[in-house]
Amino acid sequence: MDVSELLDDAQGAALIFPQPGSPAVLLAAALASHAEESPFVEIAAPHGLGDWIEQLLAESTGKEGKGLLPIVVPALGSRRANVLAIALNGEPGDIEISASLGEHFLLWEWATALLCAYLQVNAFDQPNVAEAKERANSILNSKVVSSRGHIDRNIEVVGEVSSAEQALQNFLNQSHGYIGVMAFLDRQKDSRAKILRTLLERASGTPTTFGWGPRFLHSTGQFHKGGPLIGSFLQITTEREQDVVIPGSTFTFHQLQLAQAAGDELALRSRHLNFLHLHLHEGGLDQLVETLINLPRATS
Repeated sequence: MDVSELLDDAQGAALIFPQPGSPAVLLAAALASHAEESPFVEIAAPHGLGDWIEQLLAESTGKEGKGLLPIVVPALGSRRANVLAIALNGEPGDIEISASLGEHFLLWEWATALLCAYLQVNAFDQPNVAEAKERANSILNSKVVSSRGHIDRNIEVVGEVSSAEQALQNFLNQSHGYIGVMAFLDRQKDSRAKILRTLLERASGTPTTFGWGPRFLHSTGQFHKGGPLIGSFLQITTEREQDVVIPGSTFTFHQLQLAQAAGDELALRSRHLNFLHLHLHEGGLDQLVETLINLPRATS
């Protein structure tokens, strides 16, 4: 990426987007109109741009029971009436955007700020991100070990149900609105986990997001707790073969990650939202994928 080219593109966009009828204003108007009917926005974007847009939209708008939930996908699937499809990759969509990276940065920042003004929420506030942090810190300071559940082969099911398959089926039966997959896993070693989004969406018939923990806490995590309370959440944690103590502290990086997961779980459960926690042991991800593949598809 030529940084000077990126800045030149952004500078040119900065002169255009504040004007009435600009692409930024039109995009904000389309998002605002859709937000009146549904919070779901599917974004097909290349090269990680979708992840940045996801964080910008979800964290800025998802508060006071309002907001939009971006669902980042490699390609747009079949259209659904309650999902606005935005294509940044050249394929057909409800909204199709062709722009340079610098133009995209300014476009989405302007559109998000205008949308937040329409929704009457503070784009720069993140109250529920802070809430999850406080709960995680409390867990670390109390040194309370989270309770574990029943072992089903390579998956530990946290809760009363002993079977991973039954726990997942119960979870899906109670799901409405959308499903959020929150994977506190190794992004390199467990990269296959991304397929869980597709499998759960197929099994549930509801819009489904996927986020790597703890990154998503500063993205869709704000929407989960501050937006419309219509989500169901699958939290996935695991063990670490290697771990190190964080310099200047008394706990390790993995202990911090587990505390972040536990803090987010407490925040979501306090809102009485549908929640399932699975703790994976060696081979657990393969078992989870296999179980979801074998679950029946949702009927439309």
